[in-house]
Amino acid sequence: MESPKTVSAATEARTPSPGRPLLLRNVAVGFPAARVLSGVTLEWRPGECWLLQGPNGSGKTTLLRTVAGLLPLLGGKIDIPHGMGLAYVPAETAMNTPLPLRLDEVVLMGAYRLQSQGVRYRATLRARARELLGDSGLWEKRAQAFSRSSSGEKQRTLLARALMSSPHLLLMDEPTTNLDRDSLGYFMDVLRVLREQGMGMVIATHAHQQFSTLSPRLLDIRDGRVLEA
Repeated sequence: MESPKTVSAATEARTPSPGRPLLLRNVAVGFPAARVLSGVTLEWRPGECWLLQGPNGSGKTTLLRTVAGLLPLLGGKIDIPHGMGLAYVPAETAMNTPLPLRLDEVVLMGAYRLQSQGVRYRATLRARARELLGDSGLWEKRAQAFSRSSSGEKQRTLLARALMSSPHLLLMDEPTTNLDRDSLGYFMDVLRVLREQGMGMVIATHAHQQFSTLSPRLLDIRDGRVLEA
């Protein structure tokens, strides 16, 4: 599997970074009957890479999903600067869709909010999806069913889906779980290229050593609190 040299479609359409950080102020996350984390105060600046580490059930995924707007905020404030684009990459094990979606269809799902902008723009989105599939080494497998793909193919597809919206900050939940050595190497090469192009990342993981080449900062999540390690 050849290493990626560029991830051009991810950055060509991205607007300039807003410069200001994403701010979490005294944030509480969880569910109505049970808070998982509280008092979370953080700054995530454009271009930075952060790793969230902590035991299962500590709140890593809940925090990411709340920042992404997929779970309601229970308290505090999340200030996302105007113009800062976010995209969430779930763990591939969380995408057990019963729908017979092809890999290219899953990638195009990442631009569903943009597809109402006319036929000409939809053609641009299809071209971007083509380029991202090529950058991810998946173009030849674009018609393959997502449900029948390997863990590595699924994770690269989910990353390409997130990049369709040309975000400034990627929120990734256990992106290297279940990847074999070749798939892990390829996936990390893609992340390194994105980092070189200025992409910010917040990654929940149990395997922080895998991301050492991204020069990350560490956040430790334990006992309902988030602290910089």
